[in-house]
This record gives sequence, C-alpha cells and structure tokens, in this order.
Amino acid sequence: MIPPSVIGELEYFEFVGGIWVFQPPVDVWVNNPIPPLTIQQPGPPLSVPISVTADVNGWIQEPWLDELFLGGRGRFVPGGTLASLDTTKLTNEVFDLTVAAPPLPLLAGDPVPVPQQSLKPVFQLNFEARKVVGLAAVGANSRPQIALSNTNYSYNLHPDWAGALAKTIPVFSVDIVELKTGGGCNPLTTDLHALFTAYHPYLATLNVFIQGPAPVPPVVNPAIGANGLSISPPGGLPFPTAGLKPCAYILWLTGTLNLTNGYIQLFGTFDDHIAFCKT
Repeated sequence: MIPPSVIGELEYFEFVGGIWVFQPPVDVWVNNPIPPLTIQQPGPPLSVPISVTADVNGWIQEPWLDELFLGGRGRFVPGGTLASLDTTKLTNEVFDLTVAAPPLPLLAGDPVPVPQQSLKPVFQLNFEARKVVGLAAVGANSRPQIALSNTNYSYNLHPDWAGALAKTIPVFSVDIVELKTGGGCNPLTTDLHALFTAYHPYLATLNVFIQGPAPVPPVVNPAIGANGLSISPPGGLPFPTAGLKPCAYILWLTGTLNLTNGYIQLFGTFDDHIAFCKT
C-alpha cells in the first residue's frame, strides 16, 4: 500500500577532479528499488543506500546518517513525509452508467441508482514509532475517522449532443427539455427547462446558470442531498427566457467536491454544458 515515496534528502561531499565538492542533495526513498548512491573518494568509492524498504510487518526504518564531512557517507535530512499511502488499495469504486439495462443508461435528470452510489468508506489510520534498537515505543496516535474516496464514473455528458462519453470522478450531466425533440437543435422562444444530474458522495457546491449577453437569469444553486445527489425537478428546472435577446447561449452545470489531500481542496471545478439559440 506504500508506493515509492520521497522521505528526505542526502547531503554529501564528493571527491571530484582532485578536490572535495559539496554536491546537490539526492532524494531518499521508501519502497523504490533503486541502486545505492556511489560517492567518489580519493580511495575506493563509498556505496550509500538511498532507498528504504518496509519490512514484512510494515515497519520503515528511517535512515540515520550524520556524516556530512569529507570522506563521510553524507547526512540524511528528513523531508516531513514518512510514507505515502496508495488509497486505491483500500477503496476503488468503478461504475458504468452507460449500460443499456433499466434504470440505466443514466440521462440528465435521472437519479444515480443506489447500487451505483458510493459506499463512502471510512477508515482508521494508526501511526506508531519505535526505536530500531530495543524496539521501545517513542510515539503513537490514531485518526479514527478518515474518509477515503476513489470513485470512477462512466456516463453521458449533455446526452442530446454526440461524442459525449465522460469518465470522471463525479457525475455532471446537463440537458434541456426543449431540445430533446429536435435532436439538440430546436430554437427556444419563451421556455427553457434544465435537466441535470450531479452526484458524488462528497459533492460540495452546485450551480446552474445561463451564459450569454446580458441580462441573463440569476444563478441557481440546487439543493444537494445527504447522499451527494442533486437532480432537476420533474419536468426540468425552469429558467425565464422571455427577456433574453435573440442570440446563442450556453446552459452550464458546475460544481466542486469536498475532498482534500489533508491540506488543500482537490480537483477544482467540474462541469457540463449545452448550447441553445433564443429566437
């Protein structure tokens, strides 16, 4: 579960061209099968391992090198990361919403069926540190409620347009009721009803709006269910279009997810869109 992870750097001197030179630091890894670093000396070169392998019980021995002097093996400088965790080894949910088996395929405005919704798994992460010699414990803590999410959805963007297969982390699909009977090309006059489906177990924000020459209707922020699902009301979400100028417009569905790497929000904004003409 621990992929190759940089845990710090090795600083060292090397004998080059008859003089000692302080070299650029090299990365020190966990679980990266790379050869040892060769440090040139006046005599035989030194071979210094720069990768640590977790043992069969999962323990990682942090390098302890403090030989930043001429002829030494260098000094290990911790980088703050003890190891990275490949969370897909714990949860990796893959769903195909395009299959032709009712209630699928999913179209904009349809709810994501319960069997295709995420289980929202929660894990407990435990950390322990101990001395290499004697194995005396020096510290431990736990995080009992760590939510990990790896979802992968295949679905149809703006289903009334061609070439719309999407493979993304959330589901964001939008359409217009008035375009469905004309193959996506009906000009609109006074009515527009937006169809949309947005889903992710950690859906944070959602916006439905029209882009085009002013004035345009205000942005709508649909409610998001506790399970992370938001769909348009029966018959579609109405937008007043009588005041729109005769022109081309774009209906947008945008939103963000409440996912972080522990420090910052991930992924930015997801969206789908479909254009229409107002006559």
